[in-house]
Amino acid sequence: RRVKGILSHLSTVVEAWVLNQVGPSASATQLPLRPQPGPSNMLDVAALVSLWYLSSIVCTNSTKELKAVASSSTLTLAQIAIGAGCSMVFLFVLRLRPYRGLASWQETKLTLGLAVAFALGFMTLNGALGAMHVSLVMTLRAAEPLFTLLLSRLTLPNGAPWPAKRALLALFVTVAGAGLSAADSAGGGAGGGTAAGVLLVVLSNIAFGARGVLTKRIKATYPQVDDYSLFFHVCALGVPVQMALGLACLDLPGLGGAGRLGGAGGATRRLLELEFPSAVPSAVPPPGLVPFGLSVWLINGVTFWLYLQLSWLVLGRVSAVSHSVLNSLRRPVMCLAGFLRFGGDMSALNALGVLLASGGATAYGLLNAVNRPKQGVDSATLHAGQGVGKGDETGALLGSGASEQGP
Repeated sequence: RRVKGILSHLSTVVEAWVLNQVGPSASATQLPLRPQPGPSNMLDVAALVSLWYLSSIVCTNSTKELKAVASSSTLTLAQIAIGAGCSMVFLFVLRLRPYRGLASWQETKLTLGLAVAFALGFMTLNGALGAMHVSLVMTLRAAEPLFTLLLSRLTLPNGAPWPAKRALLALFVTVAGAGLSAADSAGGGAGGGTAAGVLLVVLSNIAFGARGVLTKRIKATYPQVDDYSLFFHVCALGVPVQMALGLACLDLPGLGGAGRLGGAGGATRRLLELEFPSAVPSAVPPPGLVPFGLSVWLINGVTFWLYLQLSWLVLGRVSAVSHSVLNSLRRPVMCLAGFLRFGGDMSALNALGVLLASGGATAYGLLNAVNRPKQGVDSATLHAGQGVGKGDETGALLGSGASEQGP
């Protein structure tokens, strides 16, 4: 009951923030405005941000470790399935938010397309984490706003306006920093980059950019859609989508069944060997595999769901500009955590690349948030290509924020 009360209070904060953005036209009988800054509120924000960062680190690092025993398709399927289960508990067991179902076949088709982009983005990202150092993957991910911007210009009905010159300059600095890290790693630097790994990050950025565009289209066409129900629909539809993607990528190294366990069947057998050895009496553990059991898979899936939710809860407590900065600062923190967990010596060029990419992403998100006119709650505010209120990832719950909501 205590946990439910805390989550219900945090949910109320989100509703208060939304009402504050709608303005005085909202009914006076609705929720109060966003809480005013104070010592207690600042402590709450600090706790939420710390948990947000921690869950991001745990999810990303455990994803890389699990890549030793499973293909990207299997790992992504587990993450999406556990995410759907967590959302079911949130919506239908604890009932912390009202659930809204899909209203039409057209909305279902758009949501299905979003689920495809969501699953493909995380599958390629997980593949990149298995092929390269965490710090390099996170640095290259900083270039996602470029892909989101280009896709928005090409696919949205009225196109998308070019950012201001200063924002474009910040985006150029971000891409340059990512390029420096990639070049240093390809030349033997600490990042351990590979051509296949860089290609997987590029595909991931394209998929997450498409996710941002599709989310904007859904929110614009169906303004009554709430993010919690939308995230549940994406995960629920994402399970069969990811199964199909896994079969389609069965023979692709790093994505399908060419991993050390041979895809979902091998991962399932290995899981049985670790958790229920008596059920597989003839099991001989493959040499060199880290003995991960069911608990690590659950931790990975729950933190996958948790850090996406926490991003949205933090947004309910701070301004869009502050959220943009906090979201962008996750990247150097995750790079540092990756070096502490997996080792490696960061070269001067690699460090410069991380600094430029992180600083450029922060500046880009800040400039977009400051220059965006204050409106009602719409797709531009909640699901812009460079983050919530700033244009990683889309809506915070779907992982597209100021610098990125994906791992």
